Amino acid sequence: MFRRLPRVFLIVFLSILILFITSSLYFLSSLPSLETHGIAGCISPTAAAEQARRLENAKAEIELLKARIASAPAQAVPLPAQPFPPQPQLPQVQLVPQLPQSAEPPHFLQSPPVPQTPQLPQLIPAPVGAPSLPGGVRVAVIVFCYDRHEYLDRTMQSIMKYLPAENFPVIISQDGDIPAVKDVIHKYPRVAHVTRWDRSLPPKERASDLDAYYHISMHYKFGLTQVFDVLQFDAAIVLEDDMEIAPDFFEYFAAMLPLLRSDTSLLCVSAWNDNGQQSLVSDPKAVHRSDFFPGLGWMLLRSLWQELRPRWPNAYWDDWLRNPEQRLGRQCIRPEVSRTYTFGAHGSSQGQFFDRYLRPIKLNDQMVLWSQEDLSHLSKDKYDVAFMGQLASARQIALEDLVTSTAKGEVLMVRYRDEPSFALIADRLGLMPDFKAGVPRTAYKGVVTVKLNGNTVLIAPFHV
Repeated sequence: MFRRLPRVFLIVFLSILILFITSSLYFLSSLPSLETHGIAGCISPTAAAEQARRLENAKAEIELLKARIASAPAQAVPLPAQPFPPQPQLPQVQLVPQLPQSAEPPHFLQSPPVPQTPQLPQLIPAPVGAPSLPGGVRVAVIVFCYDRHEYLDRTMQSIMKYLPAENFPVIISQDGDIPAVKDVIHKYPRVAHVTRWDRSLPPKERASDLDAYYHISMHYKFGLTQVFDVLQFDAAIVLEDDMEIAPDFFEYFAAMLPLLRSDTSLLCVSAWNDNGQQSLVSDPKAVHRSDFFPGLGWMLLRSLWQELRPRWPNAYWDDWLRNPEQRLGRQCIRPEVSRTYTFGAHGSSQGQFFDRYLRPIKLNDQMVLWSQEDLSHLSKDKYDVAFMGQLASARQIALEDLVTSTAKGEVLMVRYRDEPSFALIADRLGLMPDFKAGVPRTAYKGVVTVKLNGNTVLIAPFHV
């Protein structure tokens, strides 16, 4: 700006001069018009000629000034060597302590890495007797974890104890980047590891909702996206970081996979029985259909994920999946004796029902060769025929008589009218009393089946 001052002054001066000359010309040019107002003869012919000459000269001078303005060169004005007084030097302030070059930055200062496709470990050939899968079908085991590193270690020890050498690659999905959890994961070289870095939450539906249930739902969406959309697996077995598995866990799912793929009336296969307490189960080979989604160790197909993904909920994903809009009349397969056991007394549910209903759950301890079992009775048509026949042959009995009965080997039926009457029966027998989306836990067509004192007990509504 300072280097162009002479040109600015010149332009201002010439502009004022042009304005003065233009005003004079305007005044002079207006004089002949006096004749039009009846004042002829006020100016002599000689004066008029002189005015015309001056007008022409002024016009020429204006053009010359315009040309000089356009061609005037910019002249540099030297600046003083030190235009401003020197500023005092402020001492340097160290906001973050310097770390030794060999030290790793604190966890909270580390930037998350760019997400990458998880690398699956190379699996060794399967030993004789390992469960086989249909040709070309890829099944992953995904374990969801957050901050319970000791729980995760216990879960992984159980998985690795029974994990076949092939067919079931394990992927641990970590919510956040807690170092203690990561350390546990690194103990197991046969697993892949994915991390949900973005732990931001969507708006809450209710102010009273706990953040944990939103994180869990968003984490499930992230993990299942990795398994099905990124890694392109055909099916996934879902576990959490507070579970142990039975010796025949993988054999069970391998045998159930063809049924899940072929029977469109099935939603999933589960390893869990909500009413699987020691006193209420007996047959390790018994398997049932259920209208209730059990969770806690379950298998789904990619086709179901593609159906659910566009409307996956922000929170409470398991209750959402139990709603009729998602279930669409489909059932889950569940065993009589659970193939998973949850030891998570401390977690998002704050140990809800744990001591009374979950701690007594029996984990199967026998190796059932499911691949050698005939599972055709689980197809919907055959199962419904056998189920209705069992209902028809059952002997009805009052709750008080059931508790004191000495009968053995019978099929007995206790009726309930509504949720309160069911809750009364459940309380006496030690069952979970709650309904979800109008369905009691483990029920099929409203009927809950348990074993009690050597008998099969059907707790059935009056309309069945």
